[in-house]
Amino acid sequence: RIDKLAEKQMATSMPFPASQLDEATVTDLCARAKSWVPHLLELASSDKSFKSLGTKNGVKIFVSATEGQRVHLIKGVTIVKATSETIKRCFIAADTESFNHLFSVIDPMFSVGGVFDVFPHGYQYPALPYFGIKWARFTLPGGILWDRDFVFLEHGDEVTQPDGSTLGYGVGHSIELPQCPATDGLVRAEIYVSGYVFREIAPETVELAYILQADPKGWVPAWAVNMGATQQAMNVGRIRVWLEGIQEAKKRMAADLEKFMSVSIDHAYLHDRTVPRRGTISHTVPTKPGDAVSWIFSVEAHDVDFSIAGIEAVAPTHMQRVTHEKSLTGSGVASGSSVTFTWNNSYSWLKEKRVYYCIKLPSGFAIGGGGHKAEAVAV
Repeated sequence: RIDKLAEKQMATSMPFPASQLDEATVTDLCARAKSWVPHLLELASSDKSFKSLGTKNGVKIFVSATEGQRVHLIKGVTIVKATSETIKRCFIAADTESFNHLFSVIDPMFSVGGVFDVFPHGYQYPALPYFGIKWARFTLPGGILWDRDFVFLEHGDEVTQPDGSTLGYGVGHSIELPQCPATDGLVRAEIYVSGYVFREIAPETVELAYILQADPKGWVPAWAVNMGATQQAMNVGRIRVWLEGIQEAKKRMAADLEKFMSVSIDHAYLHDRTVPRRGTISHTVPTKPGDAVSWIFSVEAHDVDFSIAGIEAVAPTHMQRVTHEKSLTGSGVASGSSVTFTWNNSYSWLKEKRVYYCIKLPSGFAIGGGGHKAEAVAV
């Protein structure tokens, strides 16, 4: 038993290769995903079938016992001080790196995930509509039960309301695909419905609803599942803190974004990462010799050391300490096939540091990354 537990914890990537589905299958999956939208919007807009469990840390919590299902449907609703454009761009996770980052924010039980396919094929962030098939692995509290995994289809888009306002959403359900079989050592769980709905109710003020009904399967009694399910409503509170941090960073960097990158704060692709105490993080982008590269970053509080490798006339060992009082901007010419940005917090024994940054390449803004190759999105 101990050997099996150790073995399953070593799995750190999607257990089947990413692939591109044929167009007939894609057409069928798109139609299925679109059919889920009316139910999600109804759940988000009406509390009729829900019982209120009160408000905790700014999150209104609701629960509904669905006939024929052993697990409850939960809903968490909160107010986010951010624009709907910022939220939309943060929720689209079309590559594995972005997906892992997003879900690590959303759910503390999330372990690792991967993107199996994204369509329309040739998808370019942040276009809508968006469809993706994803795999995610979760570790249940206590550490004595097998990890769970899900394969689900996700769809995101915007709709115009009768009053002219825009409503954004993302919906997801479990699906079965022969290319994504169950894996030894994991219990294949099922998502009956999941998603989020957001609408801007005032400038930089968005109402965000998070919906979830998921069955972990296996030998977990219904009462235990439902007791834990209400805690899942609090995921929307973690999302709120994350989104508001990004929005505030964009505001701090607004003047530099417009001056050095000619982009408004709503349309900038801002990365957010935590530099651990006594640790470092890096982000590598692929380049060609002679490529123009520019960057902006700020640290949320305190200070952090910064260095860059792969830029002409800049020594990779040169490090400068940057404080939270001002954003750092820079530009240069790539000397080779990649440029690596590094933030170093090894001198701090007590405090982790939160950094927000934007990287612009000739092809657009760098997305993904965090130690892996980054893609680019057109400005």
